[in-house]
Amino acid sequence: MFGQTFHITMMLAVDAADEHNGCLEVAHAPSHRTLFEQDRDMTIAPSLAAGMSWTPISVQPGDVIFFDSYLPHRSSENRTQNARRALYVTYNGQSEGDVREAYFREKRRGFPPEVERDKNIDYEGIPSLFNVGNPIR
Repeated sequence: MFGQTFHITMMLAVDAADEHNGCLEVAHAPSHRTLFEQDRDMTIAPSLAAGMSWTPISVQPGDVIFFDSYLPHRSSENRTQNARRALYVTYNGQSEGDVREAYFREKRRGFPPEVERDKNIDYEGIPSLFNVGNPIR
């Protein structure tokens, strides 16, 4: 959507996360840069994900993880009453342009903050690059 080919993401853990509350999981990726086939919800196709060896990354508040756009990653369902908040900051190369305004305009349209959501709009029905693989409740 934004014409980027590569980016780096920093995840800052606000809450502790582990396998019980759905910590970040990563899988070994080939050394070449490839995009994996995706399911309708933009997650890695289940047939591919099932064949990957996933490693959970437990974190404590304040831990930081960096990963690039080609590292297969996911989070499982939170099966606890504990939050698993995290801040994600994504950086793209200057050569790929400044997409900040377009990014946040699109994010607010398809995945607005809870306080700005209109109860008459079905946000799950709006195609969006945000909150991939997670239903908006």
